[in-house]
Parts: sequence; structure tokens; C-alpha cells
Amino acid sequence: MTDNQIALIHAASDSVLVERLFSMVRNGNAGAEEFSVIDHEVYQRLARAYGQSLEDMPVETMMAA
Repeated sequence: MTDNQIALIHAASDSVLVERLFSMVRNGNAGAEEFSVIDHEVYQRLARAYGQSLEDMPVETMMAA
């Protein structure tokens, strides 16, 4: 992915990111690099919302782990 594409992911709203993840799964693209980048961004935001670091979250609970 380009830096511009990654910047767009970082700037996207939570709902847009979750919608894109579901869309990619429906279309069989869960193994794509874009899916991993979005998945990581969503989990970072969840960790931040709960006052944790991403490293504190159990890996086995993450989709693309």
C-alpha cells in the first residue's frame, strides 16, 4: 500500500473502517494487505478508547492476528 492509502485509512471514520472490513470479508479479501492495515487501525482505536496500548490487548482476540 502507498503512504497516501495508509494516510486515508488513518483519517477515515470508525464506521467507514468497520464497513470496509465487512465488505472485504464478504468479497473474500480478508488476506489482503489493506485488510491487515485497516484491522490494525481499528484495534489501535479500540485500545485507545479503553485506555490500553495495543500491546496490552490479547492477540488471540484480534481478527487478523
